[in-house]
Amino acid sequence: MGVESVCGINATTQKAIHLHNSGFGGTINASMVAVRVGKSTGQLFGLLDDSGTPTALFRQYFDL
Repeated sequence: MGVESVCGINATTQKAIHLHNSGFGGTINASMVAVRVGKSTGQLFGLLDDSGTPTALFRQYFDL
């Protein structure tokens, strides 16, 4: 699975469901919040652009 599909703005629900089903997200609503906070934080620090796609800084930081 590519970085874009993991971080993309359309993957919020799928990632939240995966997080919840893995046992790490508590309720589905808590999982949705965790994913949204992660995306907002990524955008704040310049790791994700406005659409949720990884930036060059993301790739440099995570050495991709």
